[in-house]
Amino acid sequence: MVVVAVNRTMHSYTNTLKILCSAFRIDNDGLHVSCEKRIIEAAFACNSTFSATLLKLNPDDMDKFILVQIDKAGLGHNVFTEEATALIVRSADGYLRKCRNLCISRLIEAVRARTKSITIDIVNKVLIQPHWRFDYDLATDVAAQR
Repeated sequence: MVVVAVNRTMHSYTNTLKILCSAFRIDNDGLHVSCEKRIIEAAFACNSTFSATLLKLNPDDMDKFILVQIDKAGLGHNVFTEEATALIVRSADGYLRKCRNLCISRLIEAVRARTKSITIDIVNKVLIQPHWRFDYDLATDVAAQR
């Protein structure tokens, strides 16, 4: 992902707008605000041709995805126990990014624990961290602490 940030400065903002308008092949006439609006619209239009919506994977396909990624990493399939993989598949809820992040987190946790096999205990250590929990779980925890 490439993110372009252009801050307003007294000396170069007008030139920056002209450069961006030229790059997007849009008219640079008018006020800065109207040029900015046209640039943003052109950027969104450009982005929509590169964006795709990925549907959730079913549990079997998610399990296959994990095994393919393990193969690509050059690890044996026995690195992850079946119970640990099943918990990741359930926790990822069909989302590839969440699955990937959970797998990487559990690999890091296994290195910290100095173990060669990732068990359900390691996955639970990862899942108990607040950023893996759902918003309603966090709200319940906050209410319980009061």
